[in-house]
Amino acid sequence: MAFLLVLSAASTLASAPPEAASKTVKYRGQQITLHHKYRRSGKELVLFIHGLACSKESFYGAWIEPKLKKYSLLAVDLPGFGESSRPDEFSYTLEDHAGVCYEFVKKFPHRKVHLVGHSMGGAVAAILAKKNPRRFVTLSSVDGCLGAINGTTQVQPAVPTFDEFTKKLEQRIIRSQGKPDEKGLRLWHEWSQATDPEGFRKSDESLLQWSRSGKLFDLFMNLSLKKTYFYPERDGLPRPLRNIRKVRTIEISNSGHFIMNDNPKEFYPRLARELAH
Repeated sequence: MAFLLVLSAASTLASAPPEAASKTVKYRGQQITLHHKYRRSGKELVLFIHGLACSKESFYGAWIEPKLKKYSLLAVDLPGFGESSRPDEFSYTLEDHAGVCYEFVKKFPHRKVHLVGHSMGGAVAAILAKKNPRRFVTLSSVDGCLGAINGTTQVQPAVPTFDEFTKKLEQRIIRSQGKPDEKGLRLWHEWSQATDPEGFRKSDESLLQWSRSGKLFDLFMNLSLKKTYFYPERDGLPRPLRNIRKVRTIEISNSGHFIMNDNPKEFYPRLARELAH
């Protein structure tokens, strides 16, 4: 590909990433291997769930954040993304992504789990949170998909092919040069190269169906656990979340959609503060 986008994890994070591992879960009769990064250092676990065409690397900044040292950390590649399995018979719906994550987190001993989901991962995390309100104690949605309320940046009229998605992403990177969200978009392009095109299509189809239905926002709002919504300065807070007391809303400055990559020095300390209260 003539379009060169090279941005290594080492240069981005200035620290060696955590060691990779894998676990196999059984879900609806299928054996699915999930690659992940895990650090056990506290009784409470923070589970990070990435967005569409992303990977566990989205959240590597958490491992070098001093204020998160007291937490065990876990970032996972969803099926069809990163290094995880690409099962032919898997539906790739948001519900089944959440179902796989539910079986996966059973393999870890922590009684309290904090969920952090970015974009599509925010929707998956909301569905997951409903499965066990006692164990999942907080939900931090990082510009998470809530349906049409997020605006045109997150709801598309139709599902693109993977090639169409990649070309549009390259165009966005060119337009964003010199802007705060350029780094996040470049990383997105890098991570997308490990995405299964069929897994991308089916996941995006499910996300579009959920978005059009209006159910994502209702699901998010009706969760009884503590909810925090992080939003980028570039886009502002979605209108329906304004003046809602049941949800903490936090703006991260100098950031676009990839909040945790565009401004990790502001995002991760704020995240740690929310987990502690």
